[in-house]
Formats: sequence, C-alpha cells, structure tokens
Amino acid sequence: MADDRKKEPTNLSSSQSGDKGSSSNDRSELDNLKRQVMELGNQLQGLVSANASATLRRAGEAASDIMSSVQAKGHEAVEGMQDVKDNLAGAIDSSLKNRPCTTLLMAFGIGFVFAKLR
Repeated sequence: MADDRKKEPTNLSSSQSGDKGSSSNDRSELDNLKRQVMELGNQLQGLVSANASATLRRAGEAASDIMSSVQAKGHEAVEGMQDVKDNLAGAIDSSLKNRPCTTLLMAFGIGFVFAKLR
C-alpha cells in the first residue's frame, strides 16, 4: 500500500504537468484566436471605411450634378423672365404710342381689380 500511495502522487504530478502543457497550448491557441479576431476586425474596418468613402464620394458627385442642373434651370428661368419683361415693355410702349387713351383705361381697370382683391 505504501507503494500505491507513492505512485498516485507521481501520476498526479505527471497529469498536472500534462495539464500545464495543455494549458499553455490552450493559452497559445487563445492568443492566436485573439490575434486573428483583431486582424479580421482591422480588415473589416478597412472595408467599411473604403465603402463609406466611395459612397460619400458618389453622393457628393450626385449633389454637385443636381446643383449644376438647378443652376442651369435657374439661368433659363431668369432669361425667360427677361424676355417676357422686354416683350411686355415693348408692347406697353407701342400701345402708349398707338392708343394712349385705351392704354390708360386698361391700366386703370387693372389697378381697380387689384384694389378690390385686397
């Protein structure tokens, strides 16, 4: 029995040393997994940053295109209004020269209608 007792601690110590070996293997595997997860996180962050940058760039270009289109349409509207103003001024001038009384009566009538609308 004394021999059995001596063997048991020997077996425990050998299993403990085996546990220490597997514990260091587990720890190195855990460290390796941590490193891999960090690398994947960095890669994912890079991909997300690249996609976000590209999306922002495309959105900026689209906004710029829209602004250019709005500006062009604004210029067209201003030019159209200037044409209408010039045509109206020409029509009033010619009406004043050809029919002054009729033009004054029309102006009076338009003014009267606007006054009643208020």
